[in-house]
Amino acid sequence: MQKELEFDQITYGKDGILVENKNKIKTLRINEGDFQKRLTEINETYQIIRDSHTGRAFEIAIVNKHRLMDGAILMPSTSFSSLTQNRGNAIELAAHGAATSDAARVYVAFPGMGGSSSLSRQDRQYLAEKGRFTQNGKALDSISALVSALDSNNISIKSISANAEGGRLALGIMAALPSDSVNSVYLNGLPGIYSLSNDTWISVTIIGQFKIRIKRRTKESDQEDSQEMYKVSALRLEEAKSSLPNIYRGLRYLTRLSRTYLRAMPNMAAYTEAFNRHDDLQSVSEHAVLQDALAALSSQKKARVTFQFNKRGRLHDNLDKCKKFGQTLTEELSKTPFQGSVQFFVYDGSLDFHTSYPSRRWAIEKDALML
Repeated sequence: MQKELEFDQITYGKDGILVENKNKIKTLRINEGDFQKRLTEINETYQIIRDSHTGRAFEIAIVNKHRLMDGAILMPSTSFSSLTQNRGNAIELAAHGAATSDAARVYVAFPGMGGSSSLSRQDRQYLAEKGRFTQNGKALDSISALVSALDSNNISIKSISANAEGGRLALGIMAALPSDSVNSVYLNGLPGIYSLSNDTWISVTIIGQFKIRIKRRTKESDQEDSQEMYKVSALRLEEAKSSLPNIYRGLRYLTRLSRTYLRAMPNMAAYTEAFNRHDDLQSVSEHAVLQDALAALSSQKKARVTFQFNKRGRLHDNLDKCKKFGQTLTEELSKTPFQGSVQFFVYDGSLDFHTSYPSRRWAIEKDALML
């Protein structure tokens, strides 16, 4: 039986007045056959693409490839994840593909993860210093290389869907994509919305994710919610390993995995610096998410961008500050000629709701992306 979800939907009028509504939607359901078809497709489409100008590499996989001609939903991974490193990414991608079967999806691993090249040294230093994937309103060169590689492979992007740090990367990608090519964007659980008083980004997200991964590998995770058959669990992880030999078997897999960890320290240092700073809402010109969002919307004037805050997660447990971010972004947009459309979902869940309750994420994303 489908469950009904309720969350707050917030926008700000031109006068700066907050408009808050209750949004009710139904969760989505998929079947085993559709899920298995997408796992098979991931195994077939997993590849490393390259930018012909710079040689930079990007790990990708595609589901619902037959719909690529209509444009794709790009799904960037989180900052320490890739298909190579985390079979859970394959499970989530396959389930999303089954839930919205009419839309092609392209997964891409975060820079430096799996088969994706690290950011250039210059871009990595800038990111660590400023916390941003854009500079002077333009995407960093390493991000522009991703867009070039996608274009060379005849992959056009119409929407973006990302969790956590993947949403930070998504803003840079928006700025790099051709102008007005993106229709909708869903960014769930971004770090850096406001300054955390007692926690750091890495303590809230990375350590939390580590605990979740341990739990996934136990039978306990399989017994929690019989309605969520397609969440990342011990059984699904084993299934992905056997279903995806092109990723998880052979010398190439071991080589790619070892290279990821050999280059991990500079990447971890840069990302930790980037996502732990530049989040003071009193300093708009230095606020990394605000400035990247402004750069993204200057390029994608027609896009509707949805930011989701999760009240039970420590990143967004101060709702007043979340609303202050929304108001500030709206005010800054009103000062520009490229007033994009932004809205804010407030959900009574945790930061990792997309992992524990995937059917809820499918449904909320579908609403946000207008699928």
